[in-house]
Amino acid sequence: PILNQFPDLEYALRYQGLIYLEQKKFAEAAIFFQRVLNKSPNDLLTRLNLARSCFALDKRDQALQEVNEVLSCAPQLQGAQHLLWTFYLKQNQTEKIVQEMEANPKIHRGLIWFWKGYFFRQERKNQEAIQEFERVLLESGTDPEFVCTAALEKGKIHKDLQQFSQAIESW
Repeated sequence: PILNQFPDLEYALRYQGLIYLEQKKFAEAAIFFQRVLNKSPNDLLTRLNLARSCFALDKRDQALQEVNEVLSCAPQLQGAQHLLWTFYLKQNQTEKIVQEMEANPKIHRGLIWFWKGYFFRQERKNQEAIQEFERVLLESGTDPEFVCTAALEKGKIHKDLQQFSQAIESW
């Protein structure tokens, strides 16, 4: 393999880390990503992949440190934001996701309302969920996919509450 010939070649190290990440061999991936970062500490994508590996290995403190380092250099990097939101979701910290989304002016308000509705639904806060889904439905210019999904989610809540006529009306 090329790594035997060129053991410090960053491209080969990064690529090997990506292969291990794809194979879900997270400990091995982390080793290769760390080797790249030892040579190029400003390589944000490699740092993000190290964070992904650390999350999968349940090394949350290191993962958060890596994600926050990426976000401090590139606050609009969506991959880092999504990874942070995934962490919050696993920690049942949905309010932090909403705060992060609301603080980002590039995220469409309809998307925020949809996720707030989804989180409320998961928490069995049905009235709050319905209100957020209705905000999506009333917002002009919202992506049709979100409108349809919000209508379906609203209908599911009504069905779960055995409010069948409202469920049918939602759909």
